[in-house]
Amino acid sequence: MKFNLIGCIALLLWASSIPFAKRCTEDVGLLTLPAMQYLVGGFLGLLTNAALGKLKHTELQFFRSPQFYLRAALFSLYATLFYFAIGTIERNKLPIVTLLNYLWPTFTMGLSVLVLRQKYNPPLLLLGSLVVILGISVEILGGDLFRRSFSSIQWWQA
Repeated sequence: MKFNLIGCIALLLWASSIPFAKRCTEDVGLLTLPAMQYLVGGFLGLLTNAALGKLKHTELQFFRSPQFYLRAALFSLYATLFYFAIGTIERNKLPIVTLLNYLWPTFTMGLSVLVLRQKYNPPLLLLGSLVVILGISVEILGGDLFRRSFSSIQWWQA
């Protein structure tokens, strides 16, 4: 029950992040918002880890690795492009962008299976991916695909 509640809260936060980001980018600026957001978030994360005693000298060696800088550069590029896309989109297209934002976890799972050889349940991964892609297709097409496909079927005569 506890994890279901945490999952629901995470979904609500995830779903509200794009409209919130759109509103804030209009007020603060396209690149100022992500810079402030990640700066404050990183600082709070460091403070929290230091207060809990989880920040040790051996863990700080991670900041010296080339992989850290590559990941930081890729994440910075992602954040910049993400907020640029949100800031430049029209308000009536925001639900579509919000739905497309749900695709990246699907692609992350797929790539982790292909590239990192992660263990997975094939039927569940396929089903989940199809549900996500189908849902986004219905939203983008406005339901026209299904109205046209099923309009010729006479359900009451079956």
